[in-house]
Amino acid sequence: MANQKKCNEGDFLELGPSVGNDGNWKLHLYRRHRADHVVEAGIGGIRPVDGPLQPGEIMCRKRSDGRYTVDEDSSRSGSGPAKITSDAYRTGWDSIFGNRQVMGEA
Repeated sequence: MANQKKCNEGDFLELGPSVGNDGNWKLHLYRRHRADHVVEAGIGGIRPVDGPLQPGEIMCRKRSDGRYTVDEDSSRSGSGPAKITSDAYRTGWDSIFGNRQVMGEA
């Protein structure tokens, strides 16, 4: 077998030219190289992060060589219950479980 070059690059994206906009998303051709050396290509959108990631979204950090490193934690599917911390959730929680009078204490 020929000598195979080892890759220690990890999971990264290379963006190609912009192909348009969709709302606040800027659409680009991309190539993604995963840590297990699977390469995928397609059209994807990038946008500034302004809140929690939606399903299917990943967070990337720009590298000095122009590529984007994929944040490993953002690409994993979650396990366990959702972590909801909105004001509406807290208000609902308090109306159901909060401010109860303790009765029958001896």
